[in-house]
This record gives sequence, C-alpha cells and structure tokens, in this order.
Amino acid sequence: MRWFLLLIVLAPAVELSVLIYSGMKFGILNTLLIVMLTAAAGIVLAKKFGLRAFYDIQDRIKQHEMPGDAVVDGLFIFVGGILLLFPGFITDLIGLLFLFKWTRKLFKPLLYRWFRKKIGKGQIIVM
Repeated sequence: MRWFLLLIVLAPAVELSVLIYSGMKFGILNTLLIVMLTAAAGIVLAKKFGLRAFYDIQDRIKQHEMPGDAVVDGLFIFVGGILLLFPGFITDLIGLLFLFKWTRKLFKPLLYRWFRKKIGKGQIIVM
C-alpha cells in the first residue's frame, strides 16, 4: 500500500515536470498536440487490441480451454488504454508497452510473481 500511495503522489509530479520541460523545449502547442495525438492513438489501439483479446478469450472458452493468459492480456490492454488517456509522456510510454504483445511478455512474469507472492501470504484467496 505504501508503494501505491507513493505512486499516486510522485507520478503526477514527474509527469507535470516532463510536460513543462517539453513545453519549454518544443512549445506549448506542439506539446498539447502530441498529448492529444497519443490519446487518440491510444483509443484506437486499445480498441483494436482489446477486441482481439476479447475474441481470443471467447475462442479459448469455445475450445474448452482456460482463458487465463488471454485474460491477463486483456487486463494489460485495458490498463494500457487507460494510461494512454492520461496526459503525459511517461504514462503514454507505459500504456504503449502494455498494448503490444512482445512487450507485454516482459511484464507478465512480474505480475504472475506478484500474484504468487500475495497468494502465498494469504492476501489473495483462490477458490
């Protein structure tokens, strides 16, 4: 919980400082244009990849398979799309990394390890 609180305080401060620096370096209008373009691109990409993940989940269920990995992909795509809607370059970068399959592979083991740790401590109960 400490990390989450620290993230809530630090992330906006870092994003704001990067936006201010970008505004000084490239101009306010160019910075605003880039932020709006990344948000629009994020909406399009999140919809495209999100629908693909949804259909993958459906296909796995139809084949009587557990859709676990496809659900995790969908979760990353959802969070990536949300991050792309926030104004800022750092959240945009992380959001883009969550959208693409080859970069999601880097984050999945971290998420799985976190889940195993929480399950081991009894903080998450699996039925």
